[in-house]
Amino acid sequence: MSHSAEAGFPVHPLIAKLTEGNTEPKALPSEAPVKLSGYIGPASQSGMVRLYSTLRSLSHYIEFPENAVVHTRQTPETVLPDGATSLWLRKDTPVRWTREYPTASALAASITNSIQRQYAIRTAFTRRRTQKS
Repeated sequence: MSHSAEAGFPVHPLIAKLTEGNTEPKALPSEAPVKLSGYIGPASQSGMVRLYSTLRSLSHYIEFPENAVVHTRQTPETVLPDGATSLWLRKDTPVRWTREYPTASALAASITNSIQRQYAIRTAFTRRRTQKS
């Protein structure tokens, strides 16, 4: 039983679960699980979880081992609509992020756009610095 519970203050059930086995409060932030929210889909292999960040495009997702999940709960509709799930993972969990492109030319266009955006930002920043001098 925690000191808060002994004093008559009930510990929130989610906090109790996420901090299970931790008795030193100073150790909790560094060991705290990471919260991810999204839409669970079929994973690439058994023992993995695939999580999509949006339902608008299924080209972006992450995958991680299902045994790394500490806790799950439905995400409130006001935060993410259409039945999203929040998962808490151990902070040292290996996560694979994937962004799929339908063709090589779509990938090339995305890379080109990214380079052009970075160049435009860098140019604008440089202009502002030289104008202030």
